[in-house]
Amino acid sequence: MKVEQKQLVFTSFIFPFLSRADLPDPGCVSNTSGSNNWLEKNLGNFSNYAPLEQIKILNANFSSVAVLRLLSSEQKAQLILQPDSGVLGNVSLLREVFSSVTSLDLNQLGSFFTAFNQTAIQMNMTSIPSAISDTILNMTLLDLVPHFQSFSPGDFALWFQTYLSFFLPGIGPNTLLIIPMNISCDSYREIVKGLDNVYSDLSATQSNTVFNYTQDYLKYQSSQGLSCYGRGSFYMFLKQMFLNFGFPDLKAFISLIPTDRQAELLGSISLEELSEFLNRPNTVIDGSELCTLLNNYNRTNQYLEMESVLSSALASHTLECVWPRALNASSQADVEQWFNATLVHYLPYLSSQLISSVQLSGASCLSYRKL
Repeated sequence: MKVEQKQLVFTSFIFPFLSRADLPDPGCVSNTSGSNNWLEKNLGNFSNYAPLEQIKILNANFSSVAVLRLLSSEQKAQLILQPDSGVLGNVSLLREVFSSVTSLDLNQLGSFFTAFNQTAIQMNMTSIPSAISDTILNMTLLDLVPHFQSFSPGDFALWFQTYLSFFLPGIGPNTLLIIPMNISCDSYREIVKGLDNVYSDLSATQSNTVFNYTQDYLKYQSSQGLSCYGRGSFYMFLKQMFLNFGFPDLKAFISLIPTDRQAELLGSISLEELSEFLNRPNTVIDGSELCTLLNNYNRTNQYLEMESVLSSALASHTLECVWPRALNASSQADVEQWFNATLVHYLPYLSSQLISSVQLSGASCLSYRKL
């Protein structure tokens, strides 16, 4: 029989008969021992096609928890969401119910979450208690761990953007630690997209949890050579990985670049992108990292000449980094280029420290005269 036919048997035959008020034994409850026995005797294999609320109409003493092994994925979703079941207010009871769900294979588990999300929509539910979300999310992820290594990016997208989307606002400080670091960048990006879809429902602490895990993930990838970065702007690559969850400061940014790929990855960043990055709030905390970047960026002079100064603090740090190069200029043409073009936006930020005898000890006579 087709699914539709099985549903029809319940709605057109079983329910109308058992719900008759004129039956000598309404619901045919007599001569049955408990919910399990009653369900098997009166509904048989068609019990999976009966909404739990209608089963309760047929047998007021029916216990859904007592027949967990007989319930379909859809019915277990209904049980968790039913206000009178008490599951949403009892984490222990939820664990009992949900343990029967995580014992299913992946297809059945996916069917459960499809049914859960559909049922929640039908009931106009937009959220569930965070403790419940966190429990379901962690139990599910633990069940999925053995499968992660064989998951494709599409599988991660399905689970984190569809099946688990309702529960992602319940992430705790350790939830994402379940996910292995050695999954592909494409796969990880699908996970972050799912979290980004519920960004407005996350607290600042939860958003910071996602940011920290993303940063740790990229540090691991960097230690392995960062093979998942192919070409294009490294800055844009990182923005696509972090999405709305923030962006690393300069020190962390440098740490994400494999040492042997520093020139390559920094060189992929446009002048405009470099300016956008450096002018982000709280990006340049320690001037030494800025010097590392400017010393390895292949278009530093163009950046200094073409990009506007938006921050006096950044301008001062920048000048400190490139000042020795200007002082060491060994030809008149280089001196003119540095002082008349490259540093023209930055000379107003010249400090007494930069023209002290210590700083000028290595200056060329040409630079000294120009000063």
